[in-house]
Amino acid sequence: MTDEAGHEHFNGNPAPPAYPEVRAVLAEGEIHVRFPFDPGLVARVRTLPDRTWDPGRKIWRMPDTPDARAAVSKVLGVVPVGEDPDPADPGFLLTRFAEEMRLRGYGRRTRKAYLGHARRFLRDAGMGGDLAGSLREHVLSRISGDAVSRSYHDQLVSALRLFCTTVLGRGAGELPLKRPRRDRRLPTVVSRDELRRFLAAVRNPKHVAILSVTYSAGLR
Repeated sequence: MTDEAGHEHFNGNPAPPAYPEVRAVLAEGEIHVRFPFDPGLVARVRTLPDRTWDPGRKIWRMPDTPDARAAVSKVLGVVPVGEDPDPADPGFLLTRFAEEMRLRGYGRRTRKAYLGHARRFLRDAGMGGDLAGSLREHVLSRISGDAVSRSYHDQLVSALRLFCTTVLGRGAGELPLKRPRRDRRLPTVVSRDELRRFLAAVRNPKHVAILSVTYSAGLR
């Protein structure tokens, strides 16, 4: 859903930040910007006015002014919030999720994919009402149709499980997130004519004998 200015919202809350790993907090009359190390984000922060790096606290600091707030919002896509942000805010939840994945050593591509799954869940279901029911309906909507692969289904379940257990504090046993059954395909069996043509193409008698025994024993 979008407002009159064209900004996307989730159930009445502002849309998640452009960089979900970034947190901008208002404290001590300053704006404190924190994020896991990323060269691209560092380059963006360096364009902000009056910013300084605090190595002890590992944060970027700048005076809290209207211009600074506007610059942070424009450059990083996040709105500075108070020291106690709303724990149900989608942006805060996605930032927490990104941090938890970094702490667990997930790779960049996996973090990006899992954040996408969590973002779509928050957009479609929000945080109100029955979590189990929302998860079930969301997964059903994402896997509808025959074009969805088993690997996508499995990744979706993994992402939502991790999000719910690490960020929402829900045990995996409480969640209606079952993994898809593994594909069980019968092996391809060559016909007699195909086997004859295959063996006829082998010139070495010893190799013909080995292949014939292998095939007759059912080995693959």
